[in-house]
Amino acid sequence: MAFVLIALLLSYLFYNSLFFVSENITRLGVYHKNKKDDPVFGETQRERFLKVYWCYLKLTLPVYISVIYILEPTPEQLTGAFIISLPMIISFLVSLRIISNPTKHGLLKFKSIDLFYVTPEAKKAAYNTIKERMLSFYFALIEATLFYFFMRYVFYLWNESPKTFESFIALISPNTSIPAFISFLIAYLIALFISAGISEGILRIWEPIDQI
Repeated sequence: MAFVLIALLLSYLFYNSLFFVSENITRLGVYHKNKKDDPVFGETQRERFLKVYWCYLKLTLPVYISVIYILEPTPEQLTGAFIISLPMIISFLVSLRIISNPTKHGLLKFKSIDLFYVTPEAKKAAYNTIKERMLSFYFALIEATLFYFFMRYVFYLWNESPKTFESFIALISPNTSIPAFISFLIAYLIALFISAGISEGILRIWEPIDQI
């Protein structure tokens, strides 16, 4: 009976995380046309920025868990790992947004496509392949680590005492004071806000090829 409950718990956690991560990563890989070009489905720069920033915020915790489990810090190193993970998360999210939206010109243009593909249809197909490949890579990286996290949690519930969610979360939480934690969190939110503005500014200068 216990094995069935464990299987159901893992299935539930993994199922929900799949949809949550996939939805937000897919949103970052979509670039809508400007409102003036498409009054019905287009977006203003402000709408686009706010949606991207909101996706960044929602993906912060899954990416943080991924970074922590990749770094594998000891309890004594956890605070330092937490601080280091913040710029890593920002660079991860910004690179996801930019790389998954190849552009026609500028630094984000894949020059090899122009060399190996001649027709516009072939070039567009190649760009779409790059987009899907990038989105799949980021999704797989986050989801594989989350699944590992869920398995660790179930293993913890099975073996440790007291078996509380709070005691498990303490294993990945920084050993710092509440004021210091709040300061880091505020600094992160501000940096994430600025980074979202930079990523959208870059895509505004060098417009993505695939716009809907």
